[in-house]
Amino acid sequence: MMRDIKFRAWDRNKKMMEKVVCIEMLSPYVYTNVIVEFKEHGRVINDNHLIGGTDGCDTAILMQYVGLKDSNGKEIYEGDIVKCTGDEWPNGMNVIYEVIYGADNDYPAFDLIDEYGNNIYIANGILHFKSKGTIEVVGNRYENPELLKEHEDDK
Repeated sequence: MMRDIKFRAWDRNKKMMEKVVCIEMLSPYVYTNVIVEFKEHGRVINDNHLIGGTDGCDTAILMQYVGLKDSNGKEIYEGDIVKCTGDEWPNGMNVIYEVIYGADNDYPAFDLIDEYGNNIYIANGILHFKSKGTIEVVGNRYENPELLKEHEDDK
């Protein structure tokens, strides 16, 4: 079974989430160009961003779709903040996690990281989390950083 490969981008200058429509990787010697699409005043606008440099000139942050949808059918992306409800989840009934991209056992995977640094392994969408209760996207780390800060105080 193949999963959709999708990205979104956080525009560092406009402070808004944008849909990625194209990624151009021309050579290892130039910045990767990311073409994004967003709506402004009812019009669809395309914009370009540069990523992948080591000189701090990146204008966007890419986030990949993890291949899963939450209990409401919303796509889950890297950087999303999810609320997990159900007594089978670790640490209790209502837990807030951040979705991150990591590597475990020498291959890439997406993980849920809770406010204490504990993780639940998603394994590229294989985990059937719905059997553990519900999972709901409640925001993301860029538009809703307060959701993560609330739990930092509990440490």
